[in-house]
Parts: sequence; structure tokens; C-alpha cells
Amino acid sequence: MHLRAVFCASLREQLKLMCGTTRSAGRLIRRGASVCAVLLLLMSGAAPVRAGEREAAREFARAARDEPSLIAFLRQMPKGGDLHNHAGGALWAEDSLREAIRSRLFYNPATFSFEETASTLDSVPAAQLLQDDALRYAYLNAASVRGGVGRSAEGHDHFFKAFGPANSGFATVSDEEQLAGIVRRARLQNLQYVELMAWPGGQFRRPLDDIVRPEDTPEQLWIKLQPLLPAFVRDVRRTLDRWDRNIGTGAGLSGPVSDPAGALTVRFLASASRVRSPEYAFVTWAAAFAVMREDPRLVGVNLVAPEDHPLAVQYFDRNMRDLDFLWQRMGNPNVTLHAGELNLLLSPIEHLTHHIRASIQLGHARRIGHGTAVAWEDEPHQLLTRMRREGIAVEVCPTSAAVILGAEGKQHPFRLYRRFGVPLTINTDDEAVNRTSLTLEFMRAVRSWKLTYREVKELIRNSLEYSFLPGPSLFENHDYRKLAPAFRTLVERRWEPDAAQQEVLARSARAAVQRRLEQELQRFETRVGKIGS
Repeated sequence: MHLRAVFCASLREQLKLMCGTTRSAGRLIRRGASVCAVLLLLMSGAAPVRAGEREAAREFARAARDEPSLIAFLRQMPKGGDLHNHAGGALWAEDSLREAIRSRLFYNPATFSFEETASTLDSVPAAQLLQDDALRYAYLNAASVRGGVGRSAEGHDHFFKAFGPANSGFATVSDEEQLAGIVRRARLQNLQYVELMAWPGGQFRRPLDDIVRPEDTPEQLWIKLQPLLPAFVRDVRRTLDRWDRNIGTGAGLSGPVSDPAGALTVRFLASASRVRSPEYAFVTWAAAFAVMREDPRLVGVNLVAPEDHPLAVQYFDRNMRDLDFLWQRMGNPNVTLHAGELNLLLSPIEHLTHHIRASIQLGHARRIGHGTAVAWEDEPHQLLTRMRREGIAVEVCPTSAAVILGAEGKQHPFRLYRRFGVPLTINTDDEAVNRTSLTLEFMRAVRSWKLTYREVKELIRNSLEYSFLPGPSLFENHDYRKLAPAFRTLVERRWEPDAAQQEVLARSARAAVQRRLEQELQRFETRVGKIGS
């Protein structure tokens, strides 16, 4: 009887971790799950549930009862990566004000922006905002969603107008200094990895743009660009070398930010604009793909700007065809695309019915940013099944979805994606404009969709599993219960890699960063378990 009681207690804990609650576990048992069936499940290669994980799950359930406790728990928790982070939206207005004062800029109340000269009679030295509360509050509200927004259309408009004011004070600040601030904040959130939408290609593209004509076909553009790309790649790589060193130093890291063995690893994404000419986007992607062939620090491309903008709608099909053209010719490189960031307040229904599908079929997106309009897609169930089958992840940005689209809780397709097994990640999008952090994004996700500890842990692991880091995963077939054969001993306490494992980690940046996350999770769960016991 004693052995049976011990087994039943263990069984209940296993089922609670798999199902989320004692009630769900009880329903599973009552529906006829026999002891033998459960034993088979536990013996099927699944990694054992550690005692620390059980205690962490209990502590998480307690913390989830109120927001301050949940924030305290989640801030300590290692959070993997942020795969959807616009560098231009991660620059805080308070920092912009400080830099504007340091650079002796002027503030224009009409545009809520800083300028080098006093362009209007109302312009004042930036330092005056420190004494004038009305001016300062007006600026901070214009440069973020700090002042509050109303319906989703109002939030959308305010959000996209905030970037100009927010970035205007950084005119004399180097890219590396700006990016170092973003990386410092990522470290404060216990991140192991960030994919930043930032790259130095813009400063070297003039020779490329000079050869472009609106009447050029993709084939003609492709041929024209070939002689110019080697010099472009060389210039970008030299700049990435400088970024690598200086961002690491500025963020307080001991080495370059590209190092998979460092405390936090950074990679970059090149973004084309939806609202500039298709030729401009073509050149951006062609140049970025050329850099990606030579340099692992640039890991993918994206397409940004409001998806509902008339020019974005006009150019969408051409953009997708151009991406297909380049993808076929440049070795099937990584693509992630904003798609389905729409609703009927912002766009006619016809634009909601195919943007996600086309971004996958023609744009070859391996991840979809936002994807909130998936329910409006033609044959959505077929699309969702394909996304699960092909491992096409969705970059969920809870605060952005709420601010821009009014989509949160049951209005967001989070649970629809989950039902179809589509992999999801949690991201900040524009953390400074949205006044958020990855901790708050997870807090919002937990409270919106009643997530369990196991679900949070899965979302965290997804951020590395579906990142664009090169190399094989620590896990088999995206199954976090099954470590790859070379790493079955990783769950042991005080694990250190042997020579063979070190060789694998040296060849796979993905596995190296995953290894760091897994060990950080183990330490976290042990620490939290002691607190809760």
C-alpha cells in the first residue's frame, strides 16, 4: 500500500505538470487513463520531471494569484530569447531627452521632436523640458503609449507616430551606444539571446541604389547588383566587427555580443520597408542575403512598417514575388515576416484573407510576426495545420497586439494557434514605445491565457528552438522531453560537457545557447524550490 501511495502521488504530480491543474489531471484519470498507460508514457523517452521543477510549478501557481508576485517570479526566471525586437522601438524617450540635452538640441513642440536648430518661434532648448512639466509630459506621451490610448485604431495611429519623437534625441549617439542600452536591459530580464532588427547596411547602400531604375525587372536588378555586392559585404562586415566589440563593452559583457558562450548572445535582422518602393526592398534583401552568406551575425531579413498602409497593400504581392526570386537564388536563407497585423478597423477584409499564407508560400517565412488576423485567412485550418507541420513559429507580442489592434485575451488567436500545435514565442516588439519588457510580456500572456508553468517554460524554450541561430538543437524533433542522444546527461546536477559534447557545442550556436538556458532553468528551479519549501 505504501508503494502504491508513493506511485499515485508521483503520478498526480506528473499529470498536473502535463495538464496544468489537479482538476485536469483528475479528469484524465477519470476518463480511463490506466496506470499502465501512464507508465508507458513516462517510459517513452520523456525526460524525468525534476523535483525542482515541481516546486517551481507550485511556486508559480502561488505567484500567479496577483501581478506583483507574478512579476517578481517571472523577472527572475530565465527567458530564453526575444525574437521580435525593433531596435528603433526599444529606445526610451527618457534616454532620448537626456541625449538631446547633452547634445544641446532644441525641442519643437509642434512635432514633439528634437532638432539641431530652433526651427520655429516656439522651439526651446531641450534642457527646458527639465523645468517645464507640461512640455516634458507632452513629449513623453507623444514618444510612447505612456499617455494611454483608446480604441485600437487610435492606438495604432499613436503607436506608429511615436517613433519619430522617440528617436529624435539620438542624432549624435552612435549605433553601438544605442544598441548597448537595449542589450543591458535584456540582461536585466534574464535573457540569453536577442535577435535585433538592426544592421549597418543602410550607410553603405548608396552605390547599390544609384543603379536602380523603376522599370528594372528582378532579373535585371539581380545582374546589376552582382559586381557591387562584394564591396558592400566587406564594409558591412567591418562595421559588424566594431558593433560586436563595442556593444559588448557598453553592455558590460566580457566579450563580443556574438559569442554563443557569453552571458547573452545577439544576432541581427535586416529589415526592408513596406512603404518604400519595391526596388528599395529588393536591394535591401539582396544585399542582406549576400552578407548572410559570409557572416553568421546577420541571421535573417524582415519586412516592416504598417501593414495597412496603402503603399504596403499596393506593393505586397510584388514584395512576396521578389522575396521568392531572391530566396531561390541565394541558398534558401532565413526569412521572418510581419503578417496578419490587421483587423477590420484598419483594413478591408480582402487584405486579411491571404497575407499570412502568401508570406509563407511566396515569402518563405520561417516565422510570422504577430499573425493576429489568422482567423480571417482563407481556409485557416489548413494554413494552421501546415504551420504546425513545417514548424513555422508565430512571434506573439501581447502588448503590441493590445495597443495596435485591441486584440488581447479571448480576442487574440493565441489559443487557436495552440490548439493546432503551432509553435509560439513571446516577444517585446517595441519595448520602449510600448512601455514594456519581456517580463511584462510574459506576465500579460500568463494572465490573458491562464498559462501553466509548463506552458511558460515551453514558450521560453521555443524562443531558442525557433531562433535563426545556426546548428542542431539540443532536442529531438522540437520535443523538449527528448534530449538529443549526445546530451542525455544534461539533466544531471552539476553537469559539465565532456570532450565530445564540447565539440558539438562549438559547432552549434543554437545548442550552446540552449545549453546555457537549460542550466539557468535548473539553477532557477532549485533556488525557487528552496524558497517555496
